[in-house]
Amino acid sequence: MRVLAVDYGPRRTGLAVSDETGLIARPLPALAGDGRERLVAALVAVVRELAPGTVLLGLPRRLGGGEGSLEPEIKALAVELEAALGLPVVLRDERLTTVEARERLREAGLKGKKMRDRLDSAAAAVILQEYLDEVRGRT
Repeated sequence: MRVLAVDYGPRRTGLAVSDETGLIARPLPALAGDGRERLVAALVAVVRELAPGTVLLGLPRRLGGGEGSLEPEIKALAVELEAALGLPVVLRDERLTTVEARERLREAGLKGKKMRDRLDSAAAAVILQEYLDEVRGRT
């Protein structure tokens, strides 16, 4: 089953999708931060095209595990997405995923604007790959 990961941000929302077997995550082009209504419409289009069975939504927790400043907004977005997409939306702790994604992009030789343009989707891919690895470990 294919899984779609969403790393919401006010400026850009990163996306990643798994392969059909649920083994490998790959980043997709990020969506521009054009407001929540447009984001939901864009995600509906992505879901129609890719037909995932589940959507992961990154939940920005504080390093100590407490609620992050965007957490209430993300939880409201999850409810809205479930209704609009007709799919389960799983909230997924995204602590340090941007740090890991930045390091991976740096290792790949990306800097500046190229890195910024890919960072959100690379973080979504990290969120997704961690999830896929956990699920695979349970089976």
